[in-house]
Amino acid sequence: SPLSQKVRKWFDNQSRKALARFMRFTRKWSARNVFYQENRDKIMNLTEQNSGAPPGTPVYFGYLQRTTTELMVPVTEDEMAVLQETANEWSLRGPPREIQCCLALKMRGRVIRDFQEQLYRYCGIRTFVL
Repeated sequence: SPLSQKVRKWFDNQSRKALARFMRFTRKWSARNVFYQENRDKIMNLTEQNSGAPPGTPVYFGYLQRTTTELMVPVTEDEMAVLQETANEWSLRGPPREIQCCLALKMRGRVIRDFQEQLYRYCGIRTFVL
């Protein structure tokens, strides 16, 4: 019946949204991501110089992609192939430990909040993190 189809569609839509909200702990790396991680300090310094704004501001983020693109322009096809191979390896085995540590420090708050939310939703346990 039309009503049961609408109800089924509503439940499908609601369940997909709930599942999509939780974090994934794997990442598909691209050549651009690898380039950014390998040249992160240089990119951030140039972005700060070009934008004239401190890191974390909307103006700074507006210049971040432009600066990354400008630095990637002189990259040759052979270097791009090496970057893509590295990206494939990082997607499969994970990035080096120092990059994992930087990313873990950046994501720690979101990961903890996500874990607490899942723990409460599925087990009914409230947690407090100091």
